[in-house]
Parts: sequence; structure tokens; C-alpha cells
Amino acid sequence: MGPHTYSDEWKSDADRHWRECGCGAKSEEAEHSGGTATCTEKAVCSVCGSEYGELSPHTYSDEWKSDADRHWCECACGAKSEESEHTFGEWTERDGNREKSCVCGYTVIDPEHTVIEPGNDEGNGLSPVAIAAIVIGGIAVLGGAGAAAYRFASKKKK
Repeated sequence: MGPHTYSDEWKSDADRHWRECGCGAKSEEAEHSGGTATCTEKAVCSVCGSEYGELSPHTYSDEWKSDADRHWCECACGAKSEESEHTFGEWTERDGNREKSCVCGYTVIDPEHTVIEPGNDEGNGLSPVAIAAIVIGGIAVLGGAGAAAYRFASKKKK
């Protein structure tokens, strides 16, 4: 029997790597090392290139993210922590509007309430909802008038 001839390729398992002879003898056997795990990928051994170890825990930002209903803190991978519905404080007045804020900074403005400061002639005192109702009502009236004119013209041609 001659000397061992070890492969140039690394063999590995979950914890170690080695080069192997055709007879099964191992050389350069060692634990995986190097690389850094993230919350989505295991570390990669700098010697043999195999993934090893466990995923690291998520690292959540201290900055709140939110939508109209909920807020949360987020990891770079998209995982969410501390997700819950908004919890609003009391109504306050600011910049002529009534508003309330959640602990995450999400703010809602009361569309029914516009504050007109004494001596300030800006605005007409109508809420945005009232203005929208007036515009929609006007469109409905004009549409009805157009339909009546069309019917009248159609009957006159016959």
C-alpha cells in the first residue's frame, strides 16, 4: 500500500470539513470557521465554502413603520416586531386642524372639524366633507338635466 492521495475537493458535514483519500482517510480536518450569519443566511466557511451554524436573530430597527391601521418595527429582511393596532391619544388642535397621534407618530386629522381663528377670514367655514357633498350634488343635478334634455330631443325627432 502506497501513501495516501487526498482529493483537492473539500468534504464537509454540519460542523467540520476535510480532504479525503480514496481509502477514506481524512486530512486537514477542522471545524468550519469564518463568515457571518444573518437572520436569512447561515455563515459560510471561509475554508471550504459550506454553510454552517445557525441563523442569527432578527435585528429590528428602532424606527416605527406604519400603515393606516397598524404599526411595527422592522428587520432588514422584512420581519416585523411589536406589530399592533394604532393607539391614539386625545384630540389636539394644531395648525387649524383637530388631530390625534399614535405612539408611533402616525397622525389622523378630523375631517369634520376645521378651526377658524378669530379675526382670520381665510376659509369659508365648511368642512371638506361638506364641500365634497356640494360638489357631488351639483354633478348629480347637472347630470339629471343633461339626461332630461337628451330625452326631450329624442322624442322631438320622432
